[in-house]
Amino acid sequence: CCISRSSQSWYKHGIVEASPPENAPEGKGRFSITLRTVNKNYKRSTIIIGDSNTKPIKFGSGAGTMGQSFPGKRTKASTIRSINPIDCIGYSNVILVCGTNDLRVESIKEAGAIHQLVDVLALKIKQIKELCPRTKLFVPAVLPSRFREMNKNIVAFNRL
Repeated sequence: CCISRSSQSWYKHGIVEASPPENAPEGKGRFSITLRTVNKNYKRSTIIIGDSNTKPIKFGSGAGTMGQSFPGKRTKASTIRSINPIDCIGYSNVILVCGTNDLRVESIKEAGAIHQLVDVLALKIKQIKELCPRTKLFVPAVLPSRFREMNKNIVAFNRL
């Protein structure tokens, strides 16, 4: 039987202690031994969840990649609402690079919209931490744009 990396985070391993039957001889018991190892390379596994700014990032070996000793994957999330916390299961590091598309001038219709986006991001972070309590989570600031009005939204978001 094989267990995937992500499924190991879902299951608790162990045996519940049961009382022995009355006619059971002393010293008999049930034991379970689980032998598994994770390749040292996968202890540094990373998932990057991001918008089109993360498109050039490639994992694996060869030219133009993160390298064989830095395994992981990139998952597209064009908006903060499209971040799927379940994607983070089984990774040592999670990097959320998202928010640029949410902060376009046409997307921000009211004064409280930026605060609402921060609340949605906080909820996504909370969900990831609940699903993956041992995972290191990184959320860099939203990168500036070439559009001045959009940059006002980005600066306001990054300050919150």
